[in-house]
Amino acid sequence: MTFIEEIMESKNTTLIESNVIESLLKLFEQSFLSIDIFERTHLNFSLFRLGILYNSGFEFDTKKIVRTILNNIKSKPHHSSIFCEFLSNFKKDEIIINELCKFIFSENNIYNWQEMIILKCILRSDISINKNIIQQMLKIINNRNKHFSVILFVILIIGKFGENRDRNILIDYYNSNQNDFVKRAIILSLQEIGISSRNDFYNKIKRSNPEYTEFINYVKGLKNPLYF
Repeated sequence: MTFIEEIMESKNTTLIESNVIESLLKLFEQSFLSIDIFERTHLNFSLFRLGILYNSGFEFDTKKIVRTILNNIKSKPHHSSIFCEFLSNFKKDEIIINELCKFIFSENNIYNWQEMIILKCILRSDISINKNIIQQMLKIINNRNKHFSVILFVILIIGKFGENRDRNILIDYYNSNQNDFVKRAIILSLQEIGISSRNDFYNKIKRSNPEYTEFINYVKGLKNPLYF
């Protein structure tokens, strides 16, 4: 156990504020220097613990961290998972979500696995997403060059943040798709469509695809919408 972890374990607020946070911030900044051969290790160590401290109520310059992350999404795609895990702590930050969406529709988006990670981060947000973005998301589900795992997260984003007319498009997409995972994602994505439309759709699936009955009953039994 490092001295940072020992201090965090002790829950000594004074030491955390005067030593731990400063050390973690320096370690985070060092991770972006070309001479840091332990870049991934240092990023993992610092961002994970900074996330814990942020959620525990400690104050530090999170905006600078977020800006550094967003500025490096393109150049350091191999750190997307680490980056997005930290960004997920800011579920109501409109700037973060807009920047991530902008990246999804840019020419810099060239890796399916990175796209999936970023879409997952967008799905975790708790703010409304611009209608124009939803319309662009709808175009993705018909892109045959996209990996089905990317399609899954796009479907859930449309279901969570779209309007009923957008969700109705997903119903049509269900009927034209044979992928089991995609079908289950669509079932999950329609939790908040109008009750009569939802029940009609679910009942038709139960009749034509009875193997989904248990999953549908689970979704209908959720007390609150759950997408992730």
